[in-house]
Amino acid sequence: MAQKIQLLLIDDLDGSPADGTVGFALDGTCYEIDLSAEHARALRDALARRRREPVSGLDPTEVRERARRRVSR
Repeated sequence: MAQKIQLLLIDDLDGSPADGTVGFALDGTCYEIDLSAEHARALRDALARRRREPVSGLDPTEVRERARRRVSR
């Protein structure tokens, strides 16, 4: 007897078909979420932006430039 097993992934955000599972970690805990390609791209973009933002909210390059201008006065 033949069997066919089909795994359907559902996008955890909107219930549409998902293209894959995305893994990520937050505060030391690992998570997996099923997402469409569009939602996966948006999640990756959002996480990439957050990594580039300084924790203090200050841009270190801008702070250094301001300091240089003050010293050169």
